[in-house]
Amino acid sequence: MGAQTAICRLLLRIRVSRTMADLLNPTLDEAAQVAAHDGPPEQYAGVTAEVLFAYGQAGPPHYPAIAAALKPALPRMRVLPVPRCGHDGINRAPARLLAPLAAFLAENP
Repeated sequence: MGAQTAICRLLLRIRVSRTMADLLNPTLDEAAQVAAHDGPPEQYAGVTAEVLFAYGQAGPPHYPAIAAALKPALPRMRVLPVPRCGHDGINRAPARLLAPLAAFLAENP
């Protein structure tokens, strides 16, 4: 058995590694959907609903630029930078995300 195979088998016995392995297919599917729907911000100009663009300030650095690019196409979009929150903020559900999210949903049933 090669060293890489042995290391992989060992890592898959660790809970966090099993979790990451379980997330691999959904992550690849999500990336494919992102690529399939990639395009200019103007493609969203027909959206008339209120939009909340929330992102974790400790997450990937490209989210503020995406929000700024979308804003002209989505005039009813609000931007919510969530302090001390990463890309997985919705999974951790801190109050600094949930309170403004709940308020947004209450205003826009």
